[in-house]
Amino acid sequence: MGITVIRRSKVALEPYQLESGPVPEEIYHGIHLPETFHEKEYRLVDLSYILYAAQGVREKRWGIRFRTVPSAGATYPLEVYVVARAVEGLSPGIYHYVAESVTEHYLERVSDLDAVPELEKLMGKVPCSLIISSIYERTTARYGHRGIRYVHLEVGHLLQNVWLMATLLMSDIEPIPIPQELEERLRNIVSGRPHMLIHVGYGSGVRSIAPKDEFTEIPILKEVEVLEFERSSLPLAIAVRERRSVREFSKGEVLKFSSLCRLLVAGSGYGKYGYRTYIPLNFSEYTCELFVVVRSVNGIEPGVYRYNPLRGVLELVRKGAVYAELADACLGQEWVENAQVNFVILARKTSLKRVGTYVAEIEAGQMCQNICLQATALELGSVPIGAFYDFEVLRVLGVPLEVYEPLYVCSVGVRW
Repeated sequence: MGITVIRRSKVALEPYQLESGPVPEEIYHGIHLPETFHEKEYRLVDLSYILYAAQGVREKRWGIRFRTVPSAGATYPLEVYVVARAVEGLSPGIYHYVAESVTEHYLERVSDLDAVPELEKLMGKVPCSLIISSIYERTTARYGHRGIRYVHLEVGHLLQNVWLMATLLMSDIEPIPIPQELEERLRNIVSGRPHMLIHVGYGSGVRSIAPKDEFTEIPILKEVEVLEFERSSLPLAIAVRERRSVREFSKGEVLKFSSLCRLLVAGSGYGKYGYRTYIPLNFSEYTCELFVVVRSVNGIEPGVYRYNPLRGVLELVRKGAVYAELADACLGQEWVENAQVNFVILARKTSLKRVGTYVAEIEAGQMCQNICLQATALELGSVPIGAFYDFEVLRVLGVPLEVYEPLYVCSVGVRW
């Protein structure tokens, strides 16, 4: 069947206006997968807010549209499309999401829905789905092969924002990789490589899956219980809009231990349905572990710690002030040295063999987005970092080189 060529039409979307509601910890603890989706028309205003969380413009400066998710070098390789089957005010079809400014965003129709019958079949009862497509060259042209990782990390940031916003709006989502045959069909319609489909709708029940979670045995010097939790100052709705990369930290300040605990749980803690604060794309196994390099936190000594959410403890792996060494490993980025803490996300190599680097990199992006949003809600600054010498990061942490692969660093601290 050939692709139907249609006249493009635009549908204006509601500007993002959410200003109140639950704080992030009240939302990410409720992350889950629905047992089923209902055949119910989806509200266009809810879809507009989800799209804003995915790729909306939060600020326009220096001719750059800075979006709600961080992007390496502001290269923004991702494109989002909406597959509308039953959306209020939208005729069935495939639409491209375009964000022009903070207040102006719209959908542009690019294809009829029946042009891709395989897509309709895959959706079933779901009223709408998002197609996430990557134009890798936007990022790899600047960063070479490393840019592929940066793209996948950004997909993780986007996915987590969508999941949190959908949960806030009392909606449900289910992300799935796009099958290769469907990917080839969609390449005739969308830009770049379409590789993820996110079903969006109203569901019920909680799917009882329990992704495998394990922690590699490494030498531990002592344990610190994660007991105190600072409450967020800002609701999630505002944190989504206000999150930005902060590179200037007040070096002389001390981070509250309760703030560190809240950030740890955001990044890799467990919620009320037996999932972590995010769900991995493969649904079957958590691949990543969360480490933190402490420079200045009230009540605990500087050093390298691993967070073990299964036991609710920080495990001291290496004593001492190693933040300057970590900054050197991150190509001399001074904010790494100045931040009160640096979170380092490592993937277990045994898990990588089972699930692949694509899934693991997306998982790292999900974890980091939670940390960034939580930092924003605590009125702290954060900046994700993907540029570092892998071997040097592992050496600084003092973990076995044959066990882990570093995927991401995130500096968090008191803003200057």
